[in-house]
Amino acid sequence: GTLMVVGGVAASLGNVFLTTAPVTVLTLVGAVAGGGILAMVSSVMMPEAYEDGGPSVGLATIAGFLCAFLFSVL
Repeated sequence: GTLMVVGGVAASLGNVFLTTAPVTVLTLVGAVAGGGILAMVSSVMMPEAYEDGGPSVGLATIAGFLCAFLFSVL
């Protein structure tokens, strides 16, 4: 319950304070959030890989997504 309340308060504060923020700041915030989600998914949804590879599996997953993104943009 506490996590839900804190998450709601953080979302509200972000909405208030980032309304006039430059696009660069919003992009950075989205990128950090996306990286956190990818690391979480790689550690939860790939338990065997995470068990064998350790925390580096999260970083490798994020690096793979970053490479795929860069190749799609270029």
